[in-house]
Amino acid sequence: MLDLYKGLGLGVISFTGRKYEDVADILRGCDLVLDGAYEQDKPDKARRLLGSANQRILLLTDRYRNAVNWFKSIGTKAVEVHVGNIILANGDAI
Repeated sequence: MLDLYKGLGLGVISFTGRKYEDVADILRGCDLVLDGAYEQDKPDKARRLLGSANQRILLLTDRYRNAVNWFKSIGTKAVEVHVGNIILANGDAI
């Protein structure tokens, strides 16, 4: 499927939740990988999209080499949790 996306000129970014080294074989063709499990005791407020300090940004191709600085947070993390409802949302303030 990655070949199809690449054929359309699209980039491929993967969030693994696992170490890249453990799943590298299924990530062939990705341009950028965000790896590592979320660790609640290591919160990361300095980078967008990444929740804990153990997670890495791995450039597998040059496609996003000029965009890596985007991950540096400009503001603070925004978290919204509706306890007792079915909606749970978290994200970054942009």
